[in-house]
Amino acid sequence: MTPEELALKRKEIEEKRRLRREMRRKRMLFYIFCIVLGLILLAGTAYWSYYHSLPLGLGTSRAEGPIVNILLLGVDSGIDQATRSDTMILFSLDKRDGSISALSIPRDTRVTIPGRRGTYRVNAAHALGGPMLAVRTTEQLLGVEIPYYVRIDYEGFKAIVDTLGGVVIDVERRMYYEDRAQGLKIDLQRGLQRLNGDQALQYVRYRSDGMGDVSLVDPAQGAYAGRVERQLKFVRALVKQSLSARHLVNAPELISQLFDAVDTNIPPDVALRLLMLVKDASPQDIATAVLPGEGATVGGASYWVVNRPKAQEVINKLIIRRGDMVRVEVLNGNGIDGTASRVADLLRQQGFEVVAVSNADRFDYATTAVIPRQVDLIPAAEQVAGVIGGQVLSASPAARNIRRSADADVTVILGKDFSI
Repeated sequence: MTPEELALKRKEIEEKRRLRREMRRKRMLFYIFCIVLGLILLAGTAYWSYYHSLPLGLGTSRAEGPIVNILLLGVDSGIDQATRSDTMILFSLDKRDGSISALSIPRDTRVTIPGRRGTYRVNAAHALGGPMLAVRTTEQLLGVEIPYYVRIDYEGFKAIVDTLGGVVIDVERRMYYEDRAQGLKIDLQRGLQRLNGDQALQYVRYRSDGMGDVSLVDPAQGAYAGRVERQLKFVRALVKQSLSARHLVNAPELISQLFDAVDTNIPPDVALRLLMLVKDASPQDIATAVLPGEGATVGGASYWVVNRPKAQEVINKLIIRRGDMVRVEVLNGNGIDGTASRVADLLRQQGFEVVAVSNADRFDYATTAVIPRQVDLIPAAEQVAGVIGGQVLSASPAARNIRRSADADVTVILGKDFSI
């Protein structure tokens, strides 16, 4: 070959090497993205719960445009098997600022499943129709669009934690539990330590502390206790380590493990764009919540029954990201029992934040009044009036004399002309 031909050949070889390096880099970034999401997932919730017949959907708002929703599914056996999902967490990524929020969906949430009669626990959707049916069921439950899913099993979880070199966490109590029928043994000492993959799985599965999977310990504040608190603690520790583990890029065993551990429908180019958005995130930046509800027994079975008004508020804040939500207080001014509560539910379903429901100073209001706190909130009051009717008052003596909640942008006083 001539010197020119040899030079051309070397150039072609070098270009092929460059392309292979670029492909490996993109694939590695994609899988690291899956790791971060997948690890957060399995640290999620598996809660006991409870009852109530749940109407379809919690609202009609759809997360479009700047918001990307990803449903993470944790299964206890192979990711290609028809098993119930032990963990379900909906992640919401805001493309405008790279912020992340996570909504844990208790596995025993009572739902209807598209194409099926009757009611089920939400974790049955994966067993009946795989990840896509789980996605459709969650969309119907929450009223948001979920284009993507990530699925991982216990063995994959353990392998990835080991690849990360374990996770440092302060185990808050001595944890011991053994179930020979399930082949499950949990044996952890108290104190600050580095957990390997098997120990990490023990930590997130432990629930023998009297609280079970989840307990509503303070209904007024919406506070939960039990395994959910430990899992959220583990999420923060794991995300912190995952995002700071620069040595991941050089871990040759990572790709092969992730091939077996993770299943997702996120295209690599989309994953890369999302990775660039969340690469600077910190555990403190991740807003987390449990789908509000409480447990009960129906026909001998335990379910988690969603508190629909509170759930809609959480969905609006965490998933739909309505930063400009109008805060409304609803006062009963007609003396008809239950009217204010029904109006509050209606307003929540339409995306308003109801901050107070109470009685007015009297029950003889003839007409329904919608009162903005200040002049620049008149458009907000008009939005409320567009849903429930009523007259918007701003400058009248009646409006000035009304005692209003300091947290409310708009006050609604229901009059005798109101009907729902």
